[in-house]
Amino acid sequence: MRMVKLQQMLLDTKEEQNKESETYLNVSFVSTDLSKTERVPKCTKCTKKPNEKRKKLRRDIHQKTRESNIRYIRNLSDNELTGDQINLLSRRLKFIPTPVTNESHIRSQLLNDFKTFARRMRLQYMFHGQNKEQHPFHVKSNWEPPTQPLVALETYLEEVKSQLAEVKILKPKNNLPHKECQEIKELKQNTNINVQKADKGTTTVIMNKEDKIRGTGTTKPKGKL
Repeated sequence: MRMVKLQQMLLDTKEEQNKESETYLNVSFVSTDLSKTERVPKCTKCTKKPNEKRKKLRRDIHQKTRESNIRYIRNLSDNELTGDQINLLSRRLKFIPTPVTNESHIRSQLLNDFKTFARRMRLQYMFHGQNKEQHPFHVKSNWEPPTQPLVALETYLEEVKSQLAEVKILKPKNNLPHKECQEIKELKQNTNINVQKADKGTTTVIMNKEDKIRGTGTTKPKGKL
């Protein structure tokens, strides 16, 4: 009888333990579901305010730069200037944009420079020690000296030529935005206006070509910028 009671007690304890583990599992499952479903909503006001401030700052900066750029431009023509044209002309007429790089053109230019360098080196070797004064009516010749018997000179020139062939040509960065580069082409194609520097000061004057020819370029501006 005692053995039967002990076995029954053990069975009861095992069942109670199983029930407790099931309840813990259910609780943990519910807690994970709550963590997935219940999310704190983001504050829309906090995200909108900094974006609006940034936009306002950009507008203010753009307006200030345009006002400062207009000071250096005097438009006496009938053509109304755009914002990009104003920014372009405010850089003054001495501004040099980065030229368009063509790899084949640069390679050919390097080869021509090497040819002039090799010609000078060979002439220096041939006429070394002959310090004669040039005639006042001396005409520069285009005579090409032949290859010289000096091995050191010829090997040096070949080494320089091989190193120039291995030079990597990198495209430089444009110092103008894409829109201002397009405005340069438009201003060049416009044959009705004349862009020049003022007689006094650093302002850039835009005039009608007809007024420039007639000499009536001192009139008041005919329209707003």
